Amino acid sequence: MMPLLLLPLLVLGYGSDNPVQKGDELLSAGDMEGSARAFERAVKKHPDSGMAYTKLGISLVSRERRFEALARFETALEIGGADSVARKLLSRTARELADETLASRPAEARAVLQRAIAASPDDAETHACVALAHTIA
Repeated sequence: MMPLLLLPLLVLGYGSDNPVQKGDELLSAGDMEGSARAFERAVKKHPDSGMAYTKLGISLVSRERRFEALARFETALEIGGADSVARKLLSRTARELADETLASRPAEARAVLQRAIAASPDDAETHACVALAHTIA
């Protein structure tokens, strides 16, 4: 007999055929491509899972696909369920992108940072990056 506490996890797909778990295993093993494929399956299987979108975003960041990761973190926030993690990762990823693009594409860097501010209006570090971005032409 299965404990009732585990039943919701199985209903959500966190049982033996779990693409999120498989993605976690592949990510831990350093298989970035495989983890991304598993997390893509997870969001297709569970399009209402904020955590699946967050983990897909993490795998995209690990492959330096930050713009795509931002969109996945934003989707996770829209859906809910992984809000604090997705919010922090979105802010950090936006700051990294802004740092990479600020010198060559300052308007793009500012736009990315504004996305982070929209998600985390109280994030002082991101606000500081926005202020810096506005001092650069």
